[in-house]
Amino acid sequence: MLKDFYGFNKFKLKKIGIIEYREKFSDYFYENERMNLYFGFTHEIPSSVKSGYYEKCKFLPIEVIQEDIKLFPQFYTPWFKFIMKKHGSLFERDHLEKLKKELLDNIKPSQRQKFV
Repeated sequence: MLKDFYGFNKFKLKKIGIIEYREKFSDYFYENERMNLYFGFTHEIPSSVKSGYYEKCKFLPIEVIQEDIKLFPQFYTPWFKFIMKKHGSLFERDHLEKLKKELLDNIKPSQRQKFV
C-alpha cells in the first residue's frame, strides 16, 4: 500500500500493536475498527499520491497534527481523533526515535543506507 498509494520505495516496517476502536454515532450506526499498527520511517518524499483512495493526505510532524486537530477537528475522522487521544504517546518524538533505533538495529549494516 505504501508503494502503490504514496510512491514510497525505501522503507522498513515493524508491527508495534493492535488498536481496537468502536464508536456509536446513533442508534443504528456504529464504527467498529481493528487496526494493525506499524512503525516505519523513510527520508523519501512521496513521489505520487493515488487519488480516489482518500480525500486528503498530509505529511506533518506529530506536534503540528495534534494542534491541527484542536483547531480543525471537523477535518479528521472519528477513528483518527480517537487514536490520537488514546494512543498519542505512541507518536511522540522520543518514542519514535527509540522505535527507529530498534528497527535499524535489526537491519544488516550493509543494508542500512537503503533506509536512512
